[in-house]
Amino acid sequence: MRVQAKTVILAATLLTAPCTFASGSDSTTLDEPKAVELAVHGQFRGRYEIDTEDGFGRFQVRYARVNGTATLYGIFKGFVNVDFCDRGSIRILDAWASADVTPTITARLGQFRMPFGYECALGPATYVFANRAFVGKYMANYRAVGAEVAWKPSKLPFDLAAGIFSPYNISDHKTWTKAYAGSVRARIYLGPVTVNTGFLTTAPDGVRLNLANFGLQYRQGAFSAVAEYLYRHYAHGSHPATHGYVVYGDYKHAMNTRLFNRWSVQARVDGMTHCWTSRRDDNGEIVTELDNPQRNRLTLGATFSHIGFKGVDCHLQLNYEKYFWGHHHPGGIENNDIIVAELQLCF
Repeated sequence: MRVQAKTVILAATLLTAPCTFASGSDSTTLDEPKAVELAVHGQFRGRYEIDTEDGFGRFQVRYARVNGTATLYGIFKGFVNVDFCDRGSIRILDAWASADVTPTITARLGQFRMPFGYECALGPATYVFANRAFVGKYMANYRAVGAEVAWKPSKLPFDLAAGIFSPYNISDHKTWTKAYAGSVRARIYLGPVTVNTGFLTTAPDGVRLNLANFGLQYRQGAFSAVAEYLYRHYAHGSHPATHGYVVYGDYKHAMNTRLFNRWSVQARVDGMTHCWTSRRDDNGEIVTELDNPQRNRLTLGATFSHIGFKGVDCHLQLNYEKYFWGHHHPGGIENNDIIVAELQLCF
């Protein structure tokens, strides 16, 4: 309890730090119009899940995130993102500062998601389904501490981001290294179509992983569709490569009721081959194991939304997930077919 209390106090201090700074005694410069812009946003997702095979159910607070942004003169920006209840745990997810070096180049330093892919870059406010696709949850879910440079030309339809990071878990900011992690992401905008590709390499504590992806996103009116492929290679032939994919569509339509003003339907297929992990045992030897066995999944969803004033939105989402396993079924309730009912609030 003491550790959680300290985390809450630290998170609250970080989120309110920009407000404290702006109200200091020497505020002559900061009181200029638009010199400092402060914003606070949050996402709550509470859910009930039921296993359709055995009948077991559970309630969860999946996310309770609050993030604060402070922008100084439209050039410098600070951001802190805290999850106060990730299935019962408190975590500081993002903490970074950035500067617009030029109108088209931004440099960023701190803890954040490595620039890579599309699905793995989504957050609770932009998820289309209650549960993330396998490519984003298991194959390329990397937050890290490091530095990034992003370039977005003003007259060309693309952007580019690249970064170098410590390879360790975000809970470890102390360990020295010579084996850095790194990633690069490119996006091209072609009218309603966005093309993204990238490369990521990391070695958290064992075998180096090299990942590459290619994705397409289409948005036109009320319909949107996404397709992404991800390749994960294990250095020195440690394991066969892992292949992952996701394809889904989403259609929205206006409605007029007391609670909701929009409904939408979704369908998704995603899957991956065997995904491996590595770690060091008590003797310092590298031990590899099958982390997530081969699987495919069909997800059907319906969402009822109230799109509110100034970005305050509420969603009631229903999802059904049907799993298709290969020769290796890991067992356990969490790997059975499920129905998820989720209430989401974003502000």
